[in-house]
Amino acid sequence: MLYLTDDWVSGARLLGLSTVTIQRRLRQNVGSADIVGAVTPGLLTKLRTIDPNKPSITLPNACEIPVLRPLPQWPSDLPYGPSVGLVGQLNERIDVQLLESISDAGMPLVVIGPMTAKDPSVIHDFETLFERDNVRWLGLKTSQDLPAYISRFKVGITPYRINAFNNHSFPLKTLEYLSYGLPAVATDLPASRFLSTGLIDIAQTGPEFVSFVRKHWGAARDTTACQARRDFARTHSWGARADQLIAALNAHTDFK
Repeated sequence: MLYLTDDWVSGARLLGLSTVTIQRRLRQNVGSADIVGAVTPGLLTKLRTIDPNKPSITLPNACEIPVLRPLPQWPSDLPYGPSVGLVGQLNERIDVQLLESISDAGMPLVVIGPMTAKDPSVIHDFETLFERDNVRWLGLKTSQDLPAYISRFKVGITPYRINAFNNHSFPLKTLEYLSYGLPAVATDLPASRFLSTGLIDIAQTGPEFVSFVRKHWGAARDTTACQARRDFARTHSWGARADQLIAALNAHTDFK
């Protein structure tokens, strides 16, 4: 099985790769695979143009469902009080201007994740952002440490840029926020629409994104809503995805 997680052809230049090389290898890999899969329907459509007759499946990303235990002591490097949280790799996919707008609106922003950007201008934008008084970059945290941070966020954000590469991606972070019971605000990616739930606020503009974030940041915790988010995330767990994959492989002649 060939499983495509990103639109490597559209993102080749962004990642410093050769478009011609990516296209050639993709055709070779499709040719040698018995079954092909992709993380989004749009990406699968592009993949199927190489061989429309190849059995195929859409298999989105998923999340782990954390066991919520009594919180340990407040982490010493986490600003005290309600904050907006971004967890994930910091690279060219992220719309830094949205992060600046959240900071400009007076909401504390906590960023967790490694810097993986390659574009010097993007790295500079992140570094400038992190100099702000109400923005804290905590770097990479282990999976064991993350719950103590994410559980204390008021809202989680997925501020992806809208471009050809991102349009065929499926960010894990939105589902991860929901798995902790957090409100989630995301930019208007096809993956966000694919999840088809009112539990995610999908913003079409920068001001709307900030407005959604402010709404959740200033709201009291709603235990019923938190449970609804976790219940929804559970239907998109890695275990659920494994069941989908196994069922599809067992009946691969029925792939569509």
